[in-house]
Amino acid sequence: MLLTDSVPPTSAATPPQINVDALVQAFCVSLQTAPKGESVEKSARKAVEFYLYCLDRGLITPEGDGEGDLPNVA
Repeated sequence: MLLTDSVPPTSAATPPQINVDALVQAFCVSLQTAPKGESVEKSARKAVEFYLYCLDRGLITPEGDGEGDLPNVA
């Protein structure tokens, strides 16, 4: 039996795009600001959460910078 035999086929939809530069920056900042002793895994989870937060609010887009919807931001 092959692995492909046990895995149902996926839809033809394209996978979501990721703004790699923004995600890398979020990870770097997360590592730099992590409390002493925090695991890399926890910092990585925080970075992904922050990336998704920014993406949801339009601060970034998968293609680059976004417009944002946060009031009073200069």
